Amino acid sequence: VDALNKSIFQWIQLHPLLRSFVKEIDGQFYFAYHEMFANDSDFQFFNNKKLPNVEYLFARASDFTTDPDQAFDDLCTLIAEKELQTQMDYHNDLLWRLIVIQKQKDENSEENEYEILLVLFHSISEGKNSHSILVQLLEKIESNM
Repeated sequence: VDALNKSIFQWIQLHPLLRSFVKEIDGQFYFAYHEMFANDSDFQFFNNKKLPNVEYLFARASDFTTDPDQAFDDLCTLIAEKELQTQMDYHNDLLWRLIVIQKQKDENSEENEYEILLVLFHSISEGKNSHSILVQLLEKIESNM
């Protein structure tokens, strides 16, 4: 998790809008840095903390009574469907959410599988750019593992 947190914070530093929310002033809407990122020194403070919009879920193959691979896929599908139906509070929260699901292959193995779900608010990214943002996150994760 530490390497993943480090990767996420490096990734956030690449994209100012990943630090933003939508602020309304006199009926006009603006992007503004979220208070937790008011200045760059906050990155050191939060580097060891959990971001409120990042969720880590852990599962073991033994947690599933049926076919573990199919059950894990079904679990990931349910989580994705829930996330797509959950509205963002863009006036208070960051404009993205990240869910990392780790599945331990078996109890005797340190090998894991991961599913990563990234939800981006439409005002900070469009389709092609969303793919690039996700690839950058995956590259940061790979370089820190």
